[in-house]
Amino acid sequence: MAKNQNWSDKGKVQISTDVVATISATAALEIEGVYSMASYAGGMTVFVRKNMTKGVKATISGSDVVLDLNIVVRFGYRILEVSERVQSSVKNAVQTMTGLTVRSVNVVVSSVYLEKEQPKTRKDKREQPPTTIQPGQEADTNEKQEQE
Repeated sequence: MAKNQNWSDKGKVQISTDVVATISATAALEIEGVYSMASYAGGMTVFVRKNMTKGVKATISGSDVVLDLNIVVRFGYRILEVSERVQSSVKNAVQTMTGLTVRSVNVVVSSVYLEKEQPKTRKDKREQPPTTIQPGQEADTNEKQEQE
């Protein structure tokens, strides 16, 4: 659905729900503690990073809008505080950019993201300093091939 505004002799302005969803998701992702938007599909929470509007449902009725957001919060942040900041930021962004009246911003915390320590990877042999060979000492055949 789209929001229609009649402007006497200038024509009509329509604001798509996708536009409102994009504004909402962008504002939510700017809040510290929000990892991503989320989509709930088939009993499973899916982190949405590319098409972030999948985590937002915008319902426009006249000049009023109701927003439902599914978010993933980073571990260690207070969920209530993050949710309240999301509500405030999203409401302000949508009202400022569209002129619509935001009646409610419903936030569902679908998951908590726990950042894992990055696995230690083995360095490539080419990145290691070359092995020094003492005079009179034979180099390993693999090392000879690498040095050539």
